[in-house]
Amino acid sequence: MNHPDREARWRCAKFSIDYCDECARCPHPEGYCRFRPQCLIFQMGGEEDD
Repeated sequence: MNHPDREARWRCAKFSIDYCDECARCPHPEGYCRFRPQCLIFQMGGEEDD
């Protein structure tokens, strides 16, 4: 999303957004997400810092 020149290895299933390793952060960690139990971004601790 932020780095089009990098490989997007992570995908947010809720918002259909692809992220590189550096940018892989949950866009809404407080909100409900039906994909959360299988979300690798969230389980890696990739919550967004506000």
